[in-house]
Amino acid sequence: VGEGSNLLLDQGKNPLEELDRLIASTKNPQEKENLSRLRGVLKDNNIALERQNSAAAEGLIRSSLFMVETVRNYGVRHKTFVNMIESSKKEREAAKGMSAATKAAVEQTISDLNTNRAGMERSIDAAIGFYRSKVEESLNYPEPLFTSKLKLMGAELKGEDVLTRNMRKAYEIYAKHVAMLRQGKRAQLTKDFLLKDILPENLREGLVK
Repeated sequence: VGEGSNLLLDQGKNPLEELDRLIASTKNPQEKENLSRLRGVLKDNNIALERQNSAAAEGLIRSSLFMVETVRNYGVRHKTFVNMIESSKKEREAAKGMSAATKAAVEQTISDLNTNRAGMERSIDAAIGFYRSKVEESLNYPEPLFTSKLKLMGAELKGEDVLTRNMRKAYEIYAKHVAMLRQGKRAQLTKDFLLKDILPENLREGLVK
């Protein structure tokens, strides 16, 4: 019982540390060799898992920044439809004496633009929902690992070209939302809140209450 009682793995502790303890405790050369091999396999598996998690975290961050840009681009397109609808309505008001055919054409144009605007709003809803799921997915990774990958990503965005500036802004927005989530502020990350952070004020018409 003396030696055997020490060869019980405490599942509540670090497996590698527990194996080190067991290796040090056993006097049986064969058991020591077997435990050492097991420790080597476990360590290799841990290293492989860390690499997989690191790559997956980096992929999540990059796709999240892309989603921020996607929402912003959708906002630009939505604003274009809003402006075109307003312009068509002004054209209709300015031409009171237009022919029936011309009036029908203008009305059809307005109807088509409204259909496109509504479709873009649905696309924005879907995109912001997907983006929020990306923010929440960050909790699948240990905070030290994810924070480290975020910092590395931020260090890459040093250029002053338009694309890099846009991605840097997207990075700042995503990092803010991840921090809020980890601080227990999930309820604050509503659709309107996220859109206000992502879209400039001039692009929020009809999208944010």
